[in-house]
Amino acid sequence: MSALFPKKLAREEVSAEKKLAHVKVRTPAERIYTPVTTNLPLQQGELLTNIFQYQVSLDSVGSDELSIEIKTHPYAIILSQACDLDLDRKNPDKPQRLPNILLCEVEEAAVLRPKTDSRTWDRIKINKDERYHFLQAVPPELDIQAKGLPELGLDFKRYFSIPQNELYKQISLGIVQRRTTLQSPYLEHLSSRYAAYLSRIGLPFDHESQSEA
Repeated sequence: MSALFPKKLAREEVSAEKKLAHVKVRTPAERIYTPVTTNLPLQQGELLTNIFQYQVSLDSVGSDELSIEIKTHPYAIILSQACDLDLDRKNPDKPQRLPNILLCEVEEAAVLRPKTDSRTWDRIKINKDERYHFLQAVPPELDIQAKGLPELGLDFKRYFSIPQNELYKQISLGIVQRRTTLQSPYLEHLSSRYAAYLSRIGLPFDHESQSEA
């Protein structure tokens, strides 16, 4: 009987090797992003492009006729919670729980970098600066538009909201394009960093260390 064990182990090793041969090794980008499924509701961590934000012109406030200005956001990412986004789309006949969708402005890293010094950028590109969040480039195969996206950066001070129905209308008209979505744990990483930035406490004075005698 004992002579059979080496043969059995050899067969198991061959079988394991065959299974491993069929396992696709994911690239770093494939671990971070997944293409958007357009028939599903908008998701937290979803990257959008060409968003129109309609704003009342300050010069027309108080007048008989209000004028509207359009601010275009080349890139933005959704920060609203996925559960809130899902509920309204699954229950369209009920009052909206989430009248507005929270987004953060996103800009190309090549545009953001000159606005910072080299030491700050060194922190930003590894996501160690509390104000900013860096996103690596998205290859075409992970972009539902099959174009790909460059390296991007978020400034957590630059958040805004758009009425939910209005954003979906822009998508249906082809104005806004859905592109790709962050996967776990990169989605939670972004969400927790944004929440931590908004929760920071401004202190009147920093703690001081007494110099050693």
